[in-house]
Amino acid sequence: TGNRRREGISLANMSYVARHQGNYEEAVAYALDGLKILHDLNLEYHSAIVLSMLAGPLASLGRPEEAALLLGASSSIFNRMSVTLQPADQSEIDDYSTQVREVLSEEQFEAAWDEGRGMSTKQAVAFALGDK
Repeated sequence: TGNRRREGISLANMSYVARHQGNYEEAVAYALDGLKILHDLNLEYHSAIVLSMLAGPLASLGRPEEAALLLGASSSIFNRMSVTLQPADQSEIDDYSTQVREVLSEEQFEAAWDEGRGMSTKQAVAFALGDK
C-alpha cells in the first residue's frame, strides 16, 4: 500500500511538471493514472488534490467547463474534510481557477462549479476518468 501511494503521488507530481512544461495531454494522462491509484487506496485528500490539478491542463486543452466542474468538486471535498491546503497547492489551484474564469462567462463557471460541488468524491473521480 505504501509503495502504491508513493506511485500515485509521484504520477501526480509528474503531471504538475508536464503541465508546467506545456505538455498538457501528458499532464492529464499522468494525473489520471495517479488518480486511479490514489482513489483505489481510498486516499480522499490526495484524490481531491489530483482532481484540482487536472483543471490546469484541461483548461489549456480547451476543456474549461470540465476544469471548473473538477475545481468545484475538489473544493467541496476539501470543505467536507475541513482541511487547509498547503500555500503552494492553494496558489496553484487559484491560478487554475483564474485561468478557467478568463475563458468562461461567470454563469458558465458558476454552473459547472456548482455541478462539481454537488458530486461525491466517487462521482467526481468517475467523471474525471471518463466514467460519466
